[in-house]
Amino acid sequence: PRTASDRVYSEAQATRGEDAYIGSCASCHGDNLVSVDAEAPSLTGARFRAQWVGKTLAERFTLIRTTMPSTNPGALDDQTSVDILAFILKFNGYPAGDETLGFDWSVLEQIAITPAPGPGG
Repeated sequence: PRTASDRVYSEAQATRGEDAYIGSCASCHGDNLVSVDAEAPSLTGARFRAQWVGKTLAERFTLIRTTMPSTNPGALDDQTSVDILAFILKFNGYPAGDETLGFDWSVLEQIAITPAPGPGG
């Protein structure tokens, strides 16, 4: 089975995701992925590990796609949602590769989120 550490997204995709995150997510989840809203979880550190590790990319993609942004749930399209997912992975220490992460749920379901490589993973 593949994991999020297997270079499943590209650097360009994470950059697109960062731009989308800043525009759609940062007002609640914070510029540095540390929540600024009591209702929004942080997307890094211990909170990330507690809520993301052990899940699949499909589960996280579905959550982003159907519930975000909280002011307009479902407003993000598939590509934007998966790009934001790539940015969150990059921010949390998962390495980029040459492939672009797609939004095929059956593929995302096969990619587990394990602790990130390196310090803090």
